[in-house]
Amino acid sequence: MTAYEDRLTSEQLGMMKDEIESFLDSFATHQGEPLQRSLIFFPGGMGSELVRSNIVFNPGLPGGSYGYQTLWVDLMRVILEEAALLLQMNGNQDSSNRFILANGALKNCALHPYDNVATWCTANHLDLLMVGWDFRRNADWNVNFFLQVLVPEVRRRANQRGLGDPLKGATLVGHSFGGMVVKRGKRWAHIDPLWCISLQVDVRGRLPPPRLCRRARPHVPFPSEWHRSHASHRLRLR
Repeated sequence: MTAYEDRLTSEQLGMMKDEIESFLDSFATHQGEPLQRSLIFFPGGMGSELVRSNIVFNPGLPGGSYGYQTLWVDLMRVILEEAALLLQMNGNQDSSNRFILANGALKNCALHPYDNVATWCTANHLDLLMVGWDFRRNADWNVNFFLQVLVPEVRRRANQRGLGDPLKGATLVGHSFGGMVVKRGKRWAHIDPLWCISLQVDVRGRLPPPRLCRRARPHVPFPSEWHRSHASHRLRLR
């Protein structure tokens, strides 16, 4: 792994700090309850917010020194400045050696497609970990980051707070292209029994809930209007 990729991974994990803490705060309130359930959600392709560092990568700078601005999708920048061209990559290197990171689900454009997911989870007392991911990078990079970096970090922070394992028996959901990342992960997975569900999107871009293709049932009681899916897999996260 190059110095650039090393720091990229570190910066991406740092970008998820607030999301991890929010997830653990929710888990802390429900831990020990018979119906405690965790939901890990991957947005669809182009459904994650991407931010770009304000300065060029410098291996001598400490972590947290870069500062970030929304790139995808800031509609004014995309339309007036053709900012989408900055999403180009050379291998795993971002344009002009300025880091581009995922920062949760889309929230800075005219559409907020995943607000209903967070609202529904809160209403149903589910502990939600929203995993924004960089749809430009290959599936192996994203799966490796999730399983080898994010999962251990979530557990480490939970342990620091005196909590149990918040990922045990979790349900992993990937929407649309996010479901392809989830499928890829089933080959690598090592988290305790976990349901993996892949969701299609309807023609109006709305998030449809799942109907499992196999006989098993997920740990999460999805609402009745979530009606279609195309794959489900059993994973084990050790």
